[in-house]
Amino acid sequence: MRSILWVHLFLDCSSLSPELTLILNPSLEPALLTTADGSPTLVHPTLHQTYHSLHGALTESKIVFIKYGLEFVAQSKSHIHLLEMGFGSGLNALLSWMYANENGITIDYTAVDTYYITAKFADKIDYQITNTDIIQFNELHKLEIGVKKMMSNHFNLLKIEDDWNEFAPKEKFDLIYFDAFSPESQPELWSIDSMAKCYTLLKSDGVLVTYCAKGQVKRNLKAAGFIVDALPGPPRKREVTRARKI
Repeated sequence: MRSILWVHLFLDCSSLSPELTLILNPSLEPALLTTADGSPTLVHPTLHQTYHSLHGALTESKIVFIKYGLEFVAQSKSHIHLLEMGFGSGLNALLSWMYANENGITIDYTAVDTYYITAKFADKIDYQITNTDIIQFNELHKLEIGVKKMMSNHFNLLKIEDDWNEFAPKEKFDLIYFDAFSPESQPELWSIDSMAKCYTLLKSDGVLVTYCAKGQVKRNLKAAGFIVDALPGPPRKREVTRARKI
């Protein structure tokens, strides 16, 4: 019966939502593109959106999430509870793991996403990093969904497969990497309700960082209670956003 349903539904995939297409056809894989700084990015198989900036995937992640997020929070905390909304290629998690190891801090890293690339596909991604970091990157993708593991003395990882609207963790976080696809492709994830959810999930001095600097998104963050900072962006992007819960 399941095979028959598959055949009939995929006679016209254009009528299906991206999420339903992925559920019914989990073998769909992203495409790989090389960005301006030489690092790769992925193209989502149904949303047809890139996972990172075409002007430099690695550069963008280092500036938006590590410099403006992790480094900022690490100035006052040595044990950071971090939530990533949109695990994607795993680049932000890899850079955070590297930062934790290099700086002697501890990160409890929770990622929530509806779609995770396979470890086999991850083997195709080359961020032109050291052999040790390649091993770390592969281990990120080999970790079973829903299993929390100590990846090193400084980095613990839990990957959760869930819809953002249904995601309801009990713990609070020091830092959120909000790395959803664009507001044009996923407007519900950038709504006031979604930003208010982020505010609730953060501790009293928590921080959210995102690549998005659209006016409506910043207004939604402010409406949710955040203090919003516009920060200089990576190449070809005027600014990005950091939001602070006071």
